Amino acid sequence: MPSNPLLHFITKLINIEDIKVVNYDFITDDEIVIEIQNQSKVSQCPHCGKTTNKTHQNHWYMVRDIPMSDYQVILKVNRRQLKCTECQKVFSEKLSFVKTRRTYTKRLAMKVIKEVLETDVESAARRNRMTPSEIETILKELESDLLKEKPRQIKKLGIDEITQLKGGKNYAAILVDLEARRPIALLEKRNKAVIAEYLSSLGSEILNQIEEVSIDLWIPYKSLIQEMLPNAQVVADRFHVMKHINQELDERRKVRIQVLGY
Repeated sequence: MPSNPLLHFITKLINIEDIKVVNYDFITDDEIVIEIQNQSKVSQCPHCGKTTNKTHQNHWYMVRDIPMSDYQVILKVNRRQLKCTECQKVFSEKLSFVKTRRTYTKRLAMKVIKEVLETDVESAARRNRMTPSEIETILKELESDLLKEKPRQIKKLGIDEITQLKGGKNYAAILVDLEARRPIALLEKRNKAVIAEYLSSLGSEILNQIEEVSIDLWIPYKSLIQEMLPNAQVVADRFHVMKHINQELDERRKVRIQVLGY
């Protein structure tokens, strides 16, 4: 059994509220399983609202978390089933860091979403040792969560697209609050009409607050911003600008090689 100071140190490293590390084990050269325990002994019954600490049974399962240094992290989690002493009903306790029936933490899901925006679904899946279908589930949950609450204030907006999983030819549009660095909408299509419908749903008060919109060089995006966001300055997304510059340089290099006869 590891020493208490070491377990305390790892608890500080993983930094999950009300969670204590009780054991760990290296299962490969770059993968570690960390057994954790919920420090809160009581939970509120969802049926009657009373609190209870009576454990009905333990339910252990593995959950992927964000990497720690060079190690992939798997948390061994006990989501206890509790029996309410008031209404006698059995329920599973809620854990703040992982959704029910998910094999990855909420913060790993957010890390994956950011990587999908920067690269693509396949690359994000490989990097995080997840399947493309798991990435698809994360994106669908993001879409569902974002529909529940629209932003109240936004000054810098980013509009980009991600390749959908099936076929790789269809694109979904994603809108990002650039100052808060978080997605605010995931739309099934990237066409002008779909994005316009979402922007209209925000209302003129929100749209008039937007001062800057970062987009790629796709013309429909630019015309849409000019039509709907009167106070916004259109800014070319740096990633796409560099992509076009590199493509142009590559084309010129190929032409020069042909001219020189190499």
